[in-house]
Amino acid sequence: MNLETKIEIKPNESLKVSKPSTQSVERSVWKTKVKTKNRKEKLRKSGLQIKKEAQDIEGEMLEKEKFWETPAFLRRKKI
Repeated sequence: MNLETKIEIKPNESLKVSKPSTQSVERSVWKTKVKTKNRKEKLRKSGLQIKKEAQDIEGEMLEKEKFWETPAFLRRKKI
């Protein structure tokens, strides 16, 4: 009985990574997806995209605040 067994370990094959051609990708649409441990996708965005999203969120909040605005007869008048 031979207790030793031979295991063949193959060397790692080189990874081939193709780079996207800059001619086919428009800069305004260019997004990089990165997977993290939580399996959430992160997107790279330009400053204009971030500003537009912030304005949209702020607009939605203002609309919700208008709903809760106090009626005129409950407002206190300053004399």
